Amino acid sequence: MKVRIDQYYNEIFMSGYAGARLIDIRFNGAFTGDLIPEGHVSMGKNRILISNIKENVASNLLIRYEGNLNITRVYMRFKDSSIAVPVIKHSDEVNRIFGKWSEAETKYEDYNKSFKYFIEGDSLLSYVNKDKRFYLNRKKRAGNTSLPNSKILENLIAKRSE
Repeated sequence: MKVRIDQYYNEIFMSGYAGARLIDIRFNGAFTGDLIPEGHVSMGKNRILISNIKENVASNLLIRYEGNLNITRVYMRFKDSSIAVPVIKHSDEVNRIFGKWSEAETKYEDYNKSFKYFIEGDSLLSYVNKDKRFYLNRKKRAGNTSLPNSKILENLIAKRSE
């Protein structure tokens, strides 16, 4: 299976990552997110490293997020090789839609839903490893008390059961 990343306005899907030892996601922006598959995660300035990831057989959903997350590059390391992973960005911005208005099935007011608000401060990522939830920001592992954007994070985590 070919590896690829699909980025939508609040979700990132990844297919073909079975057997990956390390996933290196480079990004810019600030966001609050929930990593869906179980694994070990570290986060630095504009970089997320995921190792020992368990493939989510029910869904290819990798991260659900709020804020401004722009993936710039993704690299994946397997046992014997490393590859650059293509990132396909699905956009509904009006200036990126090609075609004729007279033939469009979507109304103008349905576009630009992906214009995101900006998260103030640092990024925050939640993940589960060995049935325990952890929280990361760009500097270190964060505790679970008085987290910035905690309401946003609670909503993202609650969506896991949907």
